[in-house]
Amino acid sequence: MVRSAFLACIVAALAGAAVSVLAASAPAAPAGPIVDSGPTWAPDGSRIAFWRFSYSLTQDVKGLYVVNADGGEPSRIVSESAREPAWAPDGRTLAYSTEYSIRRVNADGSQRQTLSGKLRGTVWRPLWSPDGMHIAFVRTTFLKGRWQREIWVVRRDGRRLRRVATDVPFYPGIDPIPFSWAPDSRRLVYVRLTKRATDLWVADIAGREPRRLLRTSVPDRAPVWSPDGSRIAFTSKER
Repeated sequence: MVRSAFLACIVAALAGAAVSVLAASAPAAPAGPIVDSGPTWAPDGSRIAFWRFSYSLTQDVKGLYVVNADGGEPSRIVSESAREPAWAPDGRTLAYSTEYSIRRVNADGSQRQTLSGKLRGTVWRPLWSPDGMHIAFVRTTFLKGRWQREIWVVRRDGRRLRRVATDVPFYPGIDPIPFSWAPDSRRLVYVRLTKRATDLWVADIAGREPRRLLRTSVPDRAPVWSPDGSRIAFTSKER
């Protein structure tokens, strides 16, 4: 009998003096280990959400879990193939992705709702706006012999689903999240692939045309807006 490669959630003091195991994966069948991934803190620091899956078809463990930050038995709040939990700023709700949809669920597992409608393609990386009113995510599709990657935004109630950015370079499991919300919750800074390079652009969720911030000949990636909205940090190759 084997276990997953490591424990699900570990909290360590910054000084490195204390480590607490919060949720260890249960023993797995020989068919494959149980894997826990993506621990995400609630805004108030009291709970941690993570997602669990197994390589064995006989183990019913998949889904989203929530565990108290001081330990205890994790609660499974979603029992489907879910991933990438993201807490709403108020700590009452989580967004998450399945392979083909973005969904929302209360932290106690109630009132689950699909937000991405009948949108085709694979969806990734749900991220709440700072005011908790919108969720942005990445959509990938394969059309006319090429991959297309876009950023979509939807209201927390599932209304006003719309595309706000195209030509977004994103490879799941390899690339960091390719966009970031502005503190005012009205704009996104994102990475856009042009013919010559990967540059930073800003999209307005109200529908205005995206605006280019940089024009360079080297790849720019992983933009993050500063809390006061005055600056944007990003990674880039040496210029």
